[in-house]
Amino acid sequence: DEFEAVRAAAVDACGELALRAASLAPAATDALVDMFSDELQRVRLNALDSLRKLAAAGRVAALSEEQLHVALCMLDDANAGVRAHTHRLLGALGCANVAC
Repeated sequence: DEFEAVRAAAVDACGELALRAASLAPAATDALVDMFSDELQRVRLNALDSLRKLAAAGRVAALSEEQLHVALCMLDDANAGVRAHTHRLLGALGCANVAC
């Protein structure tokens, strides 16, 4: 959607649904990681926070190598807040295998 408020609300809803239904966590993780590349800072921050909440609740234990690569790219974001949120997320997660 072209409206920031709609995309931000969709990210929040995705995270909340996955918190309530563990079976939705893998699909929610994919969707949230996809939102890391959104052009709007608010949407990226919401996606990072939602995924961190899922990790803290035990719904997401690790990222795949591809998802980890996307998350690591967030450490180069122009916004310091996005970089800080990325650090918090990475601290809450593990990796899918030893190689990553």
